[in-house]
Amino acid sequence: MRLASLVRFSSQVAWRRTLADWRLQMAAAFGVVLAATLLAAGVIYSHALEETALHYSMDKATQEDVNLTVRVFHALERPVFRSTERFIQLRVQEPLRPFLKGTVFLVQTSTMYFSGLPQGEGTEAERPRGALQAITDLHQRARLVEGRFPASVAGEVEFVTDAQGVALLGLSLGQTFQVFSAIGGDPTQTVQVRLVGVIAPLDSQDQYWHIGIRHRASQSGQPWISVPMYTELDALFKEVGTVMPALHTDFVWLLVMDQPELRASQAGLLRQVMQGVIEDVQANLEGSAWNTRLVEILDRHAALLVVARVPLFLVLFLAVGVLLYYLFLIAGFLGRLRAQEVALIRSRGASLWQAGVVIFLEGLIMAVPATLLGPLLAQLLVSVTGTLFPVTTEGSGLERVGLSRDAFLLAGAGAFLAAVVFTLSTLSAARKGMVSFRSTVARPPEQPLFLRYYLDAALLALLTMVWWQLRSRGTFLIRPVGDSSLSLDVALLLGPVVGVLAVGLVIIRLFPLLMRLVGKIAEPFGPPWLVQALRRLGRDPVPSAALLVLVVLATSLGVLSSTVIATLERSQQEQGLYEAGADFRVYNYLGERVAAGHALAEGVALLPGVAAAAEVMRLETKVYTESLGDDVAILAVDTRRFSSVSWNREDLTRGPLAEALGPITPESPPPGGILLPQDATALGIWVYPGRLGRQPSLFARLQDGVGRYFDVRLGQLSDQQWTYLEAPISPYFSNPQRAPSFTVGPPYTLHTLWAGSAPGVYTSGVLFIDLLQAVTPRGVMEAESFQDVDGWYALEDPLANGLYSLESSETVTRPGRKSALFIWGRGGLSLRGIRAGPPEEPIPALVSETFLDTALAKMDDTMYAFVAGVQAPVKIVGVLPYFPSLNPRPMPFMVVDLSYLMRYVALHNAQPQYPGIETWVRAEGVGPSGGAMLASAKALGDPLARVEVGSTIVSERVSHPLLAAGWSGLLALSFLSVVLASASGLLLYTYIDAREQVGQMAVMRTLGFTRLQVNGLVWFNLSLTLFLGAILGALGGRLLAAAILPLLAVAEGGAQVTPPMVVQSDWDTLLMAYLVLAVAMVITVLALARAIARLDVQRLLRVAEA
Repeated sequence: MRLASLVRFSSQVAWRRTLADWRLQMAAAFGVVLAATLLAAGVIYSHALEETALHYSMDKATQEDVNLTVRVFHALERPVFRSTERFIQLRVQEPLRPFLKGTVFLVQTSTMYFSGLPQGEGTEAERPRGALQAITDLHQRARLVEGRFPASVAGEVEFVTDAQGVALLGLSLGQTFQVFSAIGGDPTQTVQVRLVGVIAPLDSQDQYWHIGIRHRASQSGQPWISVPMYTELDALFKEVGTVMPALHTDFVWLLVMDQPELRASQAGLLRQVMQGVIEDVQANLEGSAWNTRLVEILDRHAALLVVARVPLFLVLFLAVGVLLYYLFLIAGFLGRLRAQEVALIRSRGASLWQAGVVIFLEGLIMAVPATLLGPLLAQLLVSVTGTLFPVTTEGSGLERVGLSRDAFLLAGAGAFLAAVVFTLSTLSAARKGMVSFRSTVARPPEQPLFLRYYLDAALLALLTMVWWQLRSRGTFLIRPVGDSSLSLDVALLLGPVVGVLAVGLVIIRLFPLLMRLVGKIAEPFGPPWLVQALRRLGRDPVPSAALLVLVVLATSLGVLSSTVIATLERSQQEQGLYEAGADFRVYNYLGERVAAGHALAEGVALLPGVAAAAEVMRLETKVYTESLGDDVAILAVDTRRFSSVSWNREDLTRGPLAEALGPITPESPPPGGILLPQDATALGIWVYPGRLGRQPSLFARLQDGVGRYFDVRLGQLSDQQWTYLEAPISPYFSNPQRAPSFTVGPPYTLHTLWAGSAPGVYTSGVLFIDLLQAVTPRGVMEAESFQDVDGWYALEDPLANGLYSLESSETVTRPGRKSALFIWGRGGLSLRGIRAGPPEEPIPALVSETFLDTALAKMDDTMYAFVAGVQAPVKIVGVLPYFPSLNPRPMPFMVVDLSYLMRYVALHNAQPQYPGIETWVRAEGVGPSGGAMLASAKALGDPLARVEVGSTIVSERVSHPLLAAGWSGLLALSFLSVVLASASGLLLYTYIDAREQVGQMAVMRTLGFTRLQVNGLVWFNLSLTLFLGAILGALGGRLLAAAILPLLAVAEGGAQVTPPMVVQSDWDTLLMAYLVLAVAMVITVLALARAIARLDVQRLLRVAEA
């Protein structure tokens, strides 16, 4: 038979077979369409998510971030300008042309002084000024209030400006005046300008009105008035360039990106082109500057896309693997059902090739519609999914994308594979004719081909190899050689798919053994229908085991999907909370207030909506240890209040945060200092200067009644004789004009006596000290006799260890007295002085585990941290894996008590310069007003404070389509498709199994089995499959999630997420899956019960005999 005749004949046979058994064909076709739909949906959803994420990132960025601005400054000369213009056109605009919406060109001269105005010119500092400017599209971007737009005329420059400028200068239409260059210009070289119109911007917020470095609108906030003058480009070159050819001029090009038309597939090319343009401008365009953040935005989009693809592709690959197994399953079921017909055809003389063509064409009748309908249905499902599961917290759905060739190819590949498997399984069952087929039906094989040749063992070996590679890498991401960016290793994503399928094959191998064992146990005492059901499962286990594997795979994928999405969403939220630390952060520079114990937190805590507030100081510095200097992030916190304001997870700090901070929390205010009388007004002291490199002054550092530290200058150390120095208790400032305005009040506490000269000058010296007195209205009172040095210590400096000493002396004294001898040497950063109080202890610190590794340190080690210009000793008293707002991986961290650190800096630095302070706030109810917190900061002396809202940081993470919000739709779509596939497979298997076993059921009825017993036999097989599948699937999915989630804990750039993920399951999703399977089972049971009730035993026996 010729091929054409064979195909024509086979097509007729296949079509008639399809029409004759249309119910079965429709059920099978539904499964194929379902699989093709999900395969295409994965591609469509992935493309739509990429488009949505790109547009989200672009929309969140400002115009200044997205668009490219190139500024070139040179003289106002046409030849030079033409060269610059040619460079911009050929090497900037031309490469970017496919991505541009338009270009704006602006010319701005340097500042010009005005002369000849009616109100006079005033002094040079008050002289009105402005820049001549020419910009494209002015007619379309500005509204003409009165007059007309300028034109290029000979002898003068026509211009337009805004109404504010006209009012400030008192101008009228047609009025003229002169302008000349303000930068070394000659007042005699002037250009006459004429006002011809008044304009107003159509959209003053558009970037069009903000490019350039000089004012684009009139300003009057300075001593002078600044008014922009918009004219024609030709007028600038012809009139201004002729008179002032060397005038410094800015030429600015604004290249506006076509954001709505930018496709995700073009993002990589745009990033490459933009980077090349920027490098070209930097290297080859003299006197130029550029501004854009587009490369950074696209880089972050690409990095997020790589990270987001890991969970998305993983779940999609698993779903595709399950669906491919489902296709094999239904094709195998159909093959078993068609095997008898093929055997009959073979017995009538048809060759295996001819029978195969008939079966393959029957499979194509299902595959072709699935290939065409799958992508169309997939696009509809993706659209519905994007609506039901918004990809951002703002509620926006997915971008609509067209059907790509990949969607049709993937759907067609799945459907064609189903047709091939259907053909092969049918021919395999009847390849030897009717006799062989009857023999196989009578005694089916206990193991399929792939188990007889131990293919499951081979898959397990492959899984072991892939898993070892994954564990060694710790991630699915790779960094190609010579490339700094990360990429996804798709081959590694096949590892979990291979693992799931390998576990399924193991179940198929073990299921018959289990059924035979249970059958032998139940045989002595079990009811006949149960024994018969177990015998049947043990005798022909492959169909039931194959269905069991499908249920296991579907359930495990459901558990994995729900666990992955719940865990990743929680992780994104916790990453935002961890980064933010608290509900609000108020950044300020009130460190001096904090050192005095009267910080912003006290005032903020009293505001409505504030539950608690605490001060935090953050800095990145070096800690000097055995391994020299190590970078470290130091967080100094108010240990008594911090735990009440900060977000924390107990596993991060190995317990409650308050307990973790216990080792560094001071039990009481640190002792030290000498309390002066309440009415003390001055300090006096006897001193004898010894060897002094310079003539320093002697200072006393005191603390007033509100905790503020200040210095009193007692006098200059000059004469080498006993000298009495006395000074009123009043703050001393080296630069009185820049001194802060504050007053001090009693009681005063004396902490240190120190000698200092010019800032940054450190010399050696010797100083003898005697009686320290407090002057009061009641007389002079002794504050310290210095007849011994008990309770006094030299201010040691780690950089000059051993160069400072304090001891009692009897050589240089006043009559009948002793003295204290203080000696200091060169070097060091700390004060040259002595301190009253107990011996100074290192500041207790908690460090990260990574700090111990990088600094080669251990518990109880003491080291020195460079803080605010001094070396502060710190002692490790505890180790924490994590601490709120600190990431230990890029930089190890150290946590200390804020009061300890502030006190040390205040007592050891000549001019303490405190880093910025963060006031952390925990809100309650509706929360506090940002304006109220800023007003509190301003009242304390910081008008530049700013507020950062923690919920904004969290929202930026959880709302980004690639970070969390975009996952739900695809995971839900994949899970629902797999569950529907399982339900479809369950119904199809039951229908085919009932058709195959109809003869056996009839025989059982004739042997005395009741209708209920026959139902019980069928229902038992079905119930056992679902029950075991649900249990094994839930357990397998949980184990798979526990194994895979650590590999998904990857942030941008490939770093591990901080804080670590906590596994969490979404049980509502699982219950929905179980509900779908339960509904499918109920429908199947009811259908079977109805079919069994209508059994015609005599007719069925004749059919079975035939």
